[in-house]
Amino acid sequence: MTWFKLDDSWDSHPKARAVGLTGRGLWISGGLHCARNLTDGRIEKDIVPVLIATAQVPKTTVKKLVDSGLWIDHGDHYEMHGYLDYQPSKAVVETDRKRWRDHKTRTKADSRSPVDSARSSPVDSTVDSTGDSTVATTRARTLSRLVSSREENKGCTIAAACTTVAEPAAAQAEPALIRAAAAIVAERRRTATQALDKRNPAAWEASAMAGIRGDLIAVAAPGLDAEALADLVEPERPEPSPRTDPLDRTQAAARALANRDRSCERCHGTSVWLDDDDVAHECDHRAGAAA
Repeated sequence: MTWFKLDDSWDSHPKARAVGLTGRGLWISGGLHCARNLTDGRIEKDIVPVLIATAQVPKTTVKKLVDSGLWIDHGDHYEMHGYLDYQPSKAVVETDRKRWRDHKTRTKADSRSPVDSARSSPVDSTVDSTGDSTVATTRARTLSRLVSSREENKGCTIAAACTTVAEPAAAQAEPALIRAAAAIVAERRRTATQALDKRNPAAWEASAMAGIRGDLIAVAAPGLDAEALADLVEPERPEPSPRTDPLDRTQAAARALANRDRSCERCHGTSVWLDDDDVAHECDHRAGAAA
């Protein structure tokens, strides 16, 4: 699976606003197609009808995208303008996938080696009776694998390829600024709470944190403190005002209705009275006044 990246201000860009809702829908459908098929932003014209049907937009939407410059017409295909400025290329994705496959293969082999050694080595079988030496040997082997895996994955910013065996060593090696900013981002994203809903909470949270740190490393710049760095990856959202909460507004209206003045014999607190012809009039609350 490949991610199609879209920043949170994209829909307010002049070009995105100019093509309207249908244009934005087809543009996103085209971007997903490119990411899924690793086309580096190339959209063959014979696939466009499928994208139009998927996005549920009129055929004329294509002209909107071309006129705005979001799609470039090359005769037999369209090109998504600036695709590789924001999305990973096919070569990068395939390299990352191969690195992850190799990482899984090495991890699986390493996890079996201590067991195989314990079965084949007469020294280990003797040490099993002492207990403490076996634990120390296992810890040493595990630490060696962690350090080795960390060096192999140095510079990795993809969550899937940076976790599992390398996670403890990676967490200790990160600069203090990145760790502090990662904690802020994780809290804003409610990472720990979301992890509880997963089948393997610990692994899911470790993967999410590795991804957060990768994003932070990518945007880190001199002069930023932890909170400023966190704002670049996950801006803090203000708490909603109680006055805009629909439930609060309903409760306020109910209290006003319950506390209304019912002393008026004409409208009984409703502020409206009907004459003999059933015509409604605004009441001036003259208590006891005849209708």
